[in-house]
Amino acid sequence: MKPVSLNHTMIQMSQRLDAYLDARDAEIRQEESGQDEERALRAVDSLLAHLHKQALDAEIHFKRLEKQRGAKDPMAQIAADMMDSAKSAYLTRLLEAREDDAVQAAVKAMLVRLDEEREAELAATKQKFWDRLNAFHLRMRRQMEAEQNTHDPFMAFMAMMMLNGVTANAQAYNPFDAIQKQRRRQRSFAAAFAEASFGPQPGGSMSVFAGS
Repeated sequence: MKPVSLNHTMIQMSQRLDAYLDARDAEIRQEESGQDEERALRAVDSLLAHLHKQALDAEIHFKRLEKQRGAKDPMAQIAADMMDSAKSAYLTRLLEAREDDAVQAAVKAMLVRLDEEREAELAATKQKFWDRLNAFHLRMRRQMEAEQNTHDPFMAFMAMMMLNGVTANAQAYNPFDAIQKQRRRQRSFAAAFAEASFGPQPGGSMSVFAGS
């Protein structure tokens, strides 16, 4: 089987990296889509933001009393009623804000800016990994070229003859060492890059790009 070239392997890694980052970004966007809208509403509606803080504070107060006194304690029950009231007020204002055209226009503009920021962040993340991949590619190529020059079968054979004598070195030298080392290096450099970029991978495999 024809050995896979370094350039071909680097192209495959770059494609897998793009696919991984795009999939991760899509997953995060899906998880946060509803939260983004509420955060934007609170950012443009001061009353909604105030009611949200009150609801959070009421919940914290209730949980503290519940832990200290128990849920059936009179003070804890009062705190529970206050928490429910605060949450109800927040949800009521949330519905009103969603029906307010001016608020919705401001929210839409904010979400557009947020989307642009995420696109820029994703592009910067990709560029960072591309730079690291390219640097790793260059480092591997230089190392391979240096070792190829050092272990060229003919040149190494001639050097050993001159330094140590024809008979002893002809017996000791294996002209296929360089080829074997190059093939092992091509098989392992992808895992080395994954570990350098993402940290040690489970089982020693490149789990980030698994399934490809």
